[in-house]
Amino acid sequence: MKHGTKWYITVLDNITHAVVGLVSFFAVALPAVLLFKFMKYIESLGVDGLTLAVLYTLESIMLLIDAALVVRYIAVKAYNDFKE
Repeated sequence: MKHGTKWYITVLDNITHAVVGLVSFFAVALPAVLLFKFMKYIESLGVDGLTLAVLYTLESIMLLIDAALVVRYIAVKAYNDFKE
């Protein structure tokens, strides 16, 4: 905690960062889920092969990058909090 900073300011800062982190996670995860639902729909129409493989790959990449960025965000935030 910085010198002269009230303890509740630090707690509010952490809560704000957690909420912003969750909102950004869902902002990226939502298109991935919608892409999954869309793929299931076009799969039911009979589309198969390369098109679905590419879409499944894109969905997986989106979710993996999103998860990795959330973990990185939490790690950096925790490191900075402990450093203070």
